[in-house]
Amino acid sequence: MRKYSTRFFLGLFLIASILAVGISYHYYNKYTWNDALTCYGFASTEQKETLDNLLQKANIHIDQSQWRDTFSCGKKQSHLIQNLLTLVKETQAKFTVRTGTQERWEVKPLAWMEKNTSSVLKDLTILGFVAARDPTIKNPDAICILGATRNRMAERIAYVDALIDQGLTPSTIILLSGERYVTLDVDGSKETLHDLAQAMGKNDWRLLTEAQLGEALYYDSPLSQRNLPFILIDTPAGDLPRPTTQTTMLDLISWLKQHPDIRRIVFVSNQPHVDYQQAIIRSIFEGEGYAIEFEVVGPAAENLDNVLPLLGGLGSFLWATTPQVVSKMDITLSEPIYKKEFQELYAKNPLIYKMLPKNLL
Repeated sequence: MRKYSTRFFLGLFLIASILAVGISYHYYNKYTWNDALTCYGFASTEQKETLDNLLQKANIHIDQSQWRDTFSCGKKQSHLIQNLLTLVKETQAKFTVRTGTQERWEVKPLAWMEKNTSSVLKDLTILGFVAARDPTIKNPDAICILGATRNRMAERIAYVDALIDQGLTPSTIILLSGERYVTLDVDGSKETLHDLAQAMGKNDWRLLTEAQLGEALYYDSPLSQRNLPFILIDTPAGDLPRPTTQTTMLDLISWLKQHPDIRRIVFVSNQPHVDYQQAIIRSIFEGEGYAIEFEVVGPAAENLDNVLPLLGGLGSFLWATTPQVVSKMDITLSEPIYKKEFQELYAKNPLIYKMLPKNLL
């Protein structure tokens, strides 16, 4: 039998100890708040500190110490789950603010927002919800303009035209919109809407829809003079008050399946909604099992005196991204109370609910 020296066994012991420490460190730090914030896309210390400061301004209390020192977090994943639930619930109440079927333009700023306008604007700039987001895909098969209010669609159409001037080379222009009936003074004055309705052969401006506004804006813009193929996807409201990003995206996927040559898409939104739309669109593509290369871009935010829409964009992004964070971090909801709370946060949105990770269902 071969003899082994004491030094050999000591070496084995040291190797085993190092491996054990490494494994222990991995599980010890697996559920840190630092890692969660990185999964949300807040990678730098400056961004994490900025989000911390912003939450404090809104009187949202989360155990921020977790990300300050990753070595100090030996707590179970239940602590992280509590933080994620608090983050979504509180930012929905204090950032997004919208309730029921309210539209963004129907919501009023809260007192804490008006008190901290300049510092909140600085925070949101650091977090990436103010400046324009330009495309990294330079030769997409299609540019897809997301429907919105009349002025927003005009802004997005002009932005696409400017991108083409700067060298973007799309093959097709898609307008993804639907049956949202126009809102007075949001989509235009009564006179403007009346004249547009008359031009379309409609006697009542209230019969105009977002899709019709977008199509008219496109054909009145320099972008239409570039002679690129133009596709309008007009999604019906169905059982909903109006089409949503989710329902219009499902219509787009149906169209894409009939046009398999389109494999690279640049979606056009505007700040502060770029990251939210990116999260929603990714969830829908993954939920439908449709693989495609895409990114969401958009011009810079406007009307910076009112930080409510900017905070709403951040709140919507956190809500839409949290299920992906849970999945990416391989968090297991072992306690029924946590699963129930997550389900309640997303159950009112059936498409997002359908796409939740299995451990949240």
